[in-house]
Amino acid sequence: MASARARVASTEASLAQARLDLERCNITAPFPGRVLQRQVDLGQVVQANTVLGEIYAIDYVEIRLPMTNGDLEFMYLPEQHPDRTAEALPRVRIHSTLGGEAHWDGYIVRTEGAIDEASRQLHVVARINDPYGAAHPQPLKIGQYVTAVLEGRLQEDAILIPEQSIYQGSYVYVVEDRTVQRREVVIARLADGQALIREGLVAGDRLVVSTLGQVVSGTPVRER
Repeated sequence: MASARARVASTEASLAQARLDLERCNITAPFPGRVLQRQVDLGQVVQANTVLGEIYAIDYVEIRLPMTNGDLEFMYLPEQHPDRTAEALPRVRIHSTLGGEAHWDGYIVRTEGAIDEASRQLHVVARINDPYGAAHPQPLKIGQYVTAVLEGRLQEDAILIPEQSIYQGSYVYVVEDRTVQRREVVIARLADGQALIREGLVAGDRLVVSTLGQVVSGTPVRER
């Protein structure tokens, strides 16, 4: 009887240990998230401190966006306005064509503290809240290539002209008193086939957009 009771006690202890081991096999994340990597397979024996996988939170995602020196001049950076609320931070729209056209709206939350040594560019960080919620029917994948459109500074009295109307990167032709006149300009930015002019043109100037060869200032023109 004593031997039988001992075997029962031993078996019950083994059962309790097995139940504890089984309970410890259920891995619960400390936050809502998704699995990024799984490094063990079903039935594999693992030791203490073995990395089982990698997960990431889904309450928001952050995207590093490289900025050139020319871009920074036309942007509001969070570090320049530390007192701005989240609603007043620069807005950004993220676009992707993976699996169909989709976009996600977010805002710039911070600027990285160092220039990237490889590209010599400064990165800003955009945040998208709840990227897997009902407001975003198409989920944003980790590692996915995207295009970002950022909110910039308001440019007062900006003159935007076709890039093709600029000659040798420094001057344009305008029509004054039915003659062609050469006008030196200062270009602030070139993008998407257009040029933002900082100096040299004012509202109301009549810009020549047709391609011209070597034309001398004062050449008469016939208007249509």
